[in-house]
Amino acid sequence: MRLTTLAFFVILWASVAGAQTVDVLQNVNLRHDPSSSQDEIRRIDACEQVELIRVVPPGAYWEVRTSEGEVGFAYARSGRMRIIGEYRRSDWGSWTDADGDCQKARDEVLIAESEIAVTFRPRNDGRECKVASRTWTCPFTGEFFTDPSDLDIDHMVPLRNAHLSGASEWDDARKASYYSNLDNAEHLIAVKAGANRSKSARGPEAWKPKLESYHCQYANDWKAIKTRWGLRMTPAESGAVAEMQATCP
Repeated sequence: MRLTTLAFFVILWASVAGAQTVDVLQNVNLRHDPSSSQDEIRRIDACEQVELIRVVPPGAYWEVRTSEGEVGFAYARSGRMRIIGEYRRSDWGSWTDADGDCQKARDEVLIAESEIAVTFRPRNDGRECKVASRTWTCPFTGEFFTDPSDLDIDHMVPLRNAHLSGASEWDDARKASYYSNLDNAEHLIAVKAGANRSKSARGPEAWKPKLESYHCQYANDWKAIKTRWGLRMTPAESGAVAEMQATCP
């Protein structure tokens, strides 16, 4: 019975579901083998994120893959690393109408960012709720649009990125507040649908707006949102933000 229990324990710890993201909370050494006597591949700095491959029994070392593709073993005890929970889009809710004027957050952004007064889809009760048309310029590409169906409302810091940066620890109410937040103009922006989908959940270290004249604003807004919401930035992300801020006048 004891051997059976031990075998089960080993299998449990050695078999970890793939593609789990890990936050590195303290500097750790990436090594070729799970032992402090082995040579280092390099140091993984705090705030980096790695992919968990497996936990090595009895759990002191985790085999991980870095964003640069390096595979090795890192000492995980003493709070050095933490697995980030699974991202679920459904946890964040949908557009809300915070002020009760029948205009949900998407339409509020379209109204605020149109270059001239918008028109609305007619309703039997006469209320002006859904934006029908007007004029918008995509800050990512510089392109001009008149049909709101060509636009997405982009979360400057995407939901999945926020999740990986600390929002995995938020309750549903805070996630819902983040999703439809209108308190700061840079939080939600109207952009070309294709550009938004090209960006997806990537940060500035992996994706930048096509319009280079917007890089300064993009970096400033990204950093402001991360700071305001207490979200972490990886070293690569911070470097990319600093590089774009260097273009500011």
